[in-house]
Order: sequence, then structure tokens, then C-alpha cells
Amino acid sequence: MLRTTGEGNPTVGQGTERFIQAIRSASEKDLMGKLNIGKLAKGIGEVDARAVEAAKHMQQTSGSIEDFNKTVGAAGTASQEFGEAVKSAVINMGAMLLVMVAIKGAMWIFDKLNVTTEEQQEIVDDLTEKVKGLKDEYNELYGRNDLTEAEKQKLDYLQRQLTVNEQILKQEQKKLGTVIFLIGQFVPFEFSKLA
Repeated sequence: MLRTTGEGNPTVGQGTERFIQAIRSASEKDLMGKLNIGKLAKGIGEVDARAVEAAKHMQQTSGSIEDFNKTVGAAGTASQEFGEAVKSAVINMGAMLLVMVAIKGAMWIFDKLNVTTEEQQEIVDDLTEKVKGLKDEYNELYGRNDLTEAEKQKLDYLQRQLTVNEQILKQEQKKLGTVIFLIGQFVPFEFSKLA
């Protein structure tokens, strides 16, 4: 079969090359009229059908070896062009695949960040409610003058809980701000419109 090398030069398979050399040799020795082209091709093995047809045509029309060489060269060029077209199509498909994977990856990241934002907002909201409840309970006890020993201990406990939960709330608010910042920096448009 006719093939192309990586450099783009048309080449032929070994069987076809031996067949072409035999035809050229027979032509140089003026033996084309006596040559059984079909038998020669079968004896060699794998020979490109276009080369066999070109040799038969040359034998029947008493054509020149130059016409034979042009026909065999044109077949090589056609194979080369087909190979280049296939190679180009594969490269284009690969590029499209990479773009699709990049878009899907960006959409996945956006979805993960979006879910993280919602989850983080829930954490901040829950902590805000908890701190508000602790403050209300603390202020209620703090406003009373006649506290029992148990109420004083509860007031001290509420103050410690309030301090700890306010610190946790500040940290969680910072996390939420970071997630929102990342979304704004790395996802400047809505990928949901692409899906």
C-alpha cells in the first residue's frame, strides 16, 4: 500500500516498491509486452492496486515509464493528502476535547465553590443566632442584682461561651469572605449559562 513518512514524502510499501522496480527494469529492457503483470504482482505479495493498474495501462497503451511514474506518484500524493487530512482532524478534535474538559473543569470548580459558599453562609447564620441567644441570656442575667451562686456560675459560663463563639463566628465570617472573594476572582461570569 502507498504510505507517507513523517516528513510528508510519499513512500510505498515494500511489495509495491519491488513491483515498481520490476516494472521499471522490464521497461528499460523492453520486456513490458512479454510481462504478465498480474502474475508478477501476486508473486511479490502486497502490491498497491493502483500501481498494478498503472502498469497494465502502460503495457496496453505502450505508454512511457514516465507516465507510469506520474501515476504511481499521484497515488502517493493522494494518500499523503488523506493522511494529512486525518492528522489535522485528529489535532482539531484533540484541541476541542481540551477546551471542553477545561470548561467542564471550571464549571465543576464553580459548583464546588458555590456549594461551599452556601454551606459557609449556613454556618455563619447558625453561629450568629447562637451568639445572639447567648447575649440575650447573658444580658438578662447580668441585669439582675440578686443572683444566686448557681446563676453567677451560669453568668460566668455564658460569658466564656459568648467569647468563644464570637471568636469562632469571626473566623467563619473570614472563611465566607475568602470563598466569596475566590468566586469573584476566578469565576467572573456564570458558568450555569454555559451548561
